[in-house]
Amino acid sequence: AASTIAAESGSTLTLSGAVDHSGGGKAIEIGYAALGAGGTGTVVLSGGTASTVGTSWNLKSGTLVLNKTAGVNAVDGFFYIGNNDAEGADTVVARLDASNQIPTIGVNVYASGLLNINGMTETIGALTIEYGEVRVGNGGSLTISTLSMKAGEITTGTGTLTLGGNVTGVADTNPSPSGAVISGNLALGSSTRTFNIGDTSGVAD
Repeated sequence: AASTIAAESGSTLTLSGAVDHSGGGKAIEIGYAALGAGGTGTVVLSGGTASTVGTSWNLKSGTLVLNKTAGVNAVDGFFYIGNNDAEGADTVVARLDASNQIPTIGVNVYASGLLNINGMTETIGALTIEYGEVRVGNGGSLTISTLSMKAGEITTGTGTLTLGGNVTGVADTNPSPSGAVISGNLALGSSTRTFNIGDTSGVAD
């Protein structure tokens, strides 16, 4: 079972030291009914020491604020945001309050999830969106190694999304009306990029 960190609804839990679970071999789960109130409060990771979990971070409910010293990893391993369940869109939020909080790891954003770069600068590994949302924010910059989207949305505002690899649009057997959307400023990086778009019935490719 995963180890759990959670804050009650309406409350904030700030962890200013490192989250060190490298010897446990377990994932870290944030929220998800860990408490009687549902664990839907806010957890803040701050301070100047990197987290070392080594497996994965699973943000299941509430808000996780990444606010360590710029360049210090607030999370590591693999990062999952949200769930594909009955929760509303953008109810499970990972928000950067400082730049360069996430190393070049895989990040998955599901239907209830929102990754909010919040106008900061960030470089991650493969980004997978399955009905979820990513916001870069005005003046922000998000660089990703590859992108896979099954519906969902990326908006940049006046910021920029930069591709380090190719894009895959995954065919959806239960399509949303809008399909997969990238809105704003898209930079292709220094190489030619390939967009592989699956054929989803009823949605314009």
